[in-house]
Amino acid sequence: MASTISKRDAEKLVREIRASRHVDEPPDENFEDLSRALKLISDELYSTPTHFVLELIQNADDNQYNPDVTPTLVFLYLDSGYLWVGCNERGFTPENVRAICRFHRSTKATAEGEKGSIGEKGIGFKSVFKIANTVWISSGPFKFRFDRDAPLGMIAPKWDEIPPVNPLVNATTVICMKIPNQDGRMLVRRHLEQLEPELPLFLRNIRKIRVIFQKGKNVEESYSLTPVAARDVPWDVELVKENDVQGSKETLLRLVHVEHHANSMPYEKRREGIKRSKLQIEFPVTENGEPDLQIRPLYNYLPVRTHGLPFILNADFLLSANREDVEHGKTWNEALLSETVELFVTSVHRFNQEAILKYTWPQYTKGLASTHGIVFEPLLPKIIHRLKAERILESQTGSFIFPTSLVHVPLHFTDGKSRPTPLLEHNKHCYLATSYDYGDVVHLGVNNLEISSFIGGDTRFGVDGLRAYARHHKIEFRNRPNMWHSHVANALMRTKQPGKFRDIKLVPLRDDTWIAVKDVKTFYFPQLEQGLEIPPGVNMSVIDPLPARDTNRKVLFQRLGAETLDANSLCGTLLNEHAKRIGQPLTDWDRRTVNSHAWYLFHARNMHSRRSLDDLGLIAEGSSLLLKSSSVYVDDGGEFSISKLVPQRANIVRYIDPGYFTTEPPDVTIKFTAWLTNNSRVQTIPKLPNDNMREISGEFKYILASMSNQRLLTLLMSFWNSYSSYRSVPEIWEKLTAVLATCSNGSRVPLNKTFAPLPALKDEAFARGVLPFLDIGKTISEWRHLSELGVRTTLDLQFYVALLLGLSQHRSLQPSEAEVTRIYEKIEQNWDNEFAQPE
Repeated sequence: MASTISKRDAEKLVREIRASRHVDEPPDENFEDLSRALKLISDELYSTPTHFVLELIQNADDNQYNPDVTPTLVFLYLDSGYLWVGCNERGFTPENVRAICRFHRSTKATAEGEKGSIGEKGIGFKSVFKIANTVWISSGPFKFRFDRDAPLGMIAPKWDEIPPVNPLVNATTVICMKIPNQDGRMLVRRHLEQLEPELPLFLRNIRKIRVIFQKGKNVEESYSLTPVAARDVPWDVELVKENDVQGSKETLLRLVHVEHHANSMPYEKRREGIKRSKLQIEFPVTENGEPDLQIRPLYNYLPVRTHGLPFILNADFLLSANREDVEHGKTWNEALLSETVELFVTSVHRFNQEAILKYTWPQYTKGLASTHGIVFEPLLPKIIHRLKAERILESQTGSFIFPTSLVHVPLHFTDGKSRPTPLLEHNKHCYLATSYDYGDVVHLGVNNLEISSFIGGDTRFGVDGLRAYARHHKIEFRNRPNMWHSHVANALMRTKQPGKFRDIKLVPLRDDTWIAVKDVKTFYFPQLEQGLEIPPGVNMSVIDPLPARDTNRKVLFQRLGAETLDANSLCGTLLNEHAKRIGQPLTDWDRRTVNSHAWYLFHARNMHSRRSLDDLGLIAEGSSLLLKSSSVYVDDGGEFSISKLVPQRANIVRYIDPGYFTTEPPDVTIKFTAWLTNNSRVQTIPKLPNDNMREISGEFKYILASMSNQRLLTLLMSFWNSYSSYRSVPEIWEKLTAVLATCSNGSRVPLNKTFAPLPALKDEAFARGVLPFLDIGKTISEWRHLSELGVRTTLDLQFYVALLLGLSQHRSLQPSEAEVTRIYEKIEQNWDNEFAQPE
């Protein structure tokens, strides 16, 4: 309650206090000691000259206020070196006057087992004398001053009814101080310009702090600091700076507020009778609701000092005499630190429940600088240790898990999207939610997913690796989209030891099977160096073309040992495979596959050295066997095409499967057919021998039996280069030349016993009647190579011997002796020509 004494009694009290100091008497030793102590307190106790500002705020907050006023503290700085501090409290009482004239005699007390004021030592006010030489106090009937440089001037008040006044400071209690030194004035101004925005936050009574800067009679600047409750935003309190000159407002701090009362505080002499103590933590956030990370001061209702903490902690710590540090070794302070740890844990649970700072709060657990002071050095480590025992981090399934039971999934083990999904989704229950930044939680004990765990799993966290997934969920694993497998390949390439996963079936083959590279000797890319793909049906491990086109998977396959075939080797492999299957039914190859092999060799014709296609097997129409190319016909529609010589009903000819000619455009198909007939033994004309090269083929036998001499010889002459090649095969050639031919006399005689109907031969006497001349119906000049078929074409020894024998068999002919003699002479002459011995 404000003082009700009269002005006269107030003046009397001040004069009594001054008289009790004996300042107007000769000084003794006690006087001198007290003077030195006061000087030490004012000059040396506080490290900063402007510490008195905080002490004045503290004193104002500890004052008593009427319920109908908004407790307000005003600082007005005049550039001439005066500073006024006004407060709308109830006013000084005689006890207040006595206390301010002493030191370590505070009037502040406890309330219901809890500290009821900020101050405790009763010496804070003396800090004003570090920078001011004269201080006036005006409060109700009390008007007095202190003169620092007078004997005991800091505790010996002097009544002064006319203190300096300023109309802008209209308050119940006004303190005015004169700052004589220019440096001191600048320090005070700078301090007032940079008042901590959170100053009003922890004050018990003061709700508003106003600061005015005046030059002469003009107000240069005027602002006030006020805490305001926030609404509809992810924070609780805003600290607002109002500029009275500009009429503007600025939010300096946004805070998430948590508080707690410690109800069982240990005994402390300096907290006599106090069992409860209030703790508050303020978490600064940006306007986006993210942590506003700066080094924040420790508060004991007023700022004490910084300890590298990113949050504001306010608690009633036991402080050193100068209020600038926390005392070490005090059980009381240790208890508050323990309560701070629990309050932080409580804060985290609130963040998670209310989705405030849900994924960013761990940033507050990391110091922003080295922790100064022994007392606070273990605070953050203790908070971290305590948090590790709480379910405070969210997994990807939405449940909250102990940090040490969670695994962070780096981006390279995910699908890489803006909201990444882990590649091994079945482990989400132990994966850290993607909204966290791993750097914020690693110190809480969250594990990072390493490549070894990604591959083989980790039983410590219940993580199943890729190996187990591919084995136990085979169908699901293989049906994953190509992009998923691409990300897996990219992840696996992060290890320099591909042997770690050679046992996993990672390689999809063209036949829809999957292989582990340890189970095969070699495996191949489906595309050759020259751009051709490996044809289907080849008995080798060939990677599925779609995965092989993916960049990541292709690199992985290369690291696992995939090889690229050259066309020459592949064509050789293909033909060797055909050679092994000739004459066998189609089983694992279908007609389309066999057809594609011929086309493949065609497209690769300029890339390999295999010009001969003798080993190429072909499919015949209506057949299920893989046949030698020499057993199959291509009907080219020519004069001697097989279809015109051997009817279908004969069931002798095997025609090539029509599927060979339906896969490409006509112009390409024409080139393919020409290439096939020129390089393989596929037939376009009637084949002379059968496949064993010992007998005339069935189709040629049919032709021999049904075709006229003329047409047969036309066929043979038209394709003489092909047919004459069999002259070196006696079994075939002898049978061809021994075929019965129709002669002009109607007889049928082996071809090699006939004579060409040449005029020179036919005009010999008796020749027309006794020799078997071929009936070919055309002049002999149109025929070539008849003699190579055994047909007689000259007047040689054999002609005349045959003529003589013929005459002997035709008794009806009556040659003269002279004619017979002539024949003998021709025989003798030709004998001499053929069998003459060289000299």
